[in-house]
Amino acid sequence: MTRASGFTLLEVMVAIVLTTLVVLLAYSAAQVSYDAHARLSADLRALQQGRALRELLQDALRSARAPQRPGDPLFTLHAGRLSFVTRITTGCSRLGRPRTGGGSSSPRRRSAARPPLW
Repeated sequence: MTRASGFTLLEVMVAIVLTTLVVLLAYSAAQVSYDAHARLSADLRALQQGRALRELLQDALRSARAPQRPGDPLFTLHAGRLSFVTRITTGCSRLGRPRTGGGSSSPRRRSAARPPLW
């Protein structure tokens, strides 16, 4: 009696189950990686926006100066907005120093929304 070559039904079913488990684990790992990347990208975007806003406010506050008309307040807070007079220079470097090549520097009233308190 000779044995036929090939796999038994049990061996094929075990191979299918093991292959399915490996594929499910790979899919789960890919999904977790994708979710983590999305969360980290959103956090990074929020941090970059916060940093840009902070640098803008630092530059504006560094350039704050006394009002030109007597009796005008230096800073005013009305309805959650902070207003002050500052010198706006176009073409500032990241450190707030004017770049060479011109740029206007006229006094303007700036206002910034107050961040929520929580």
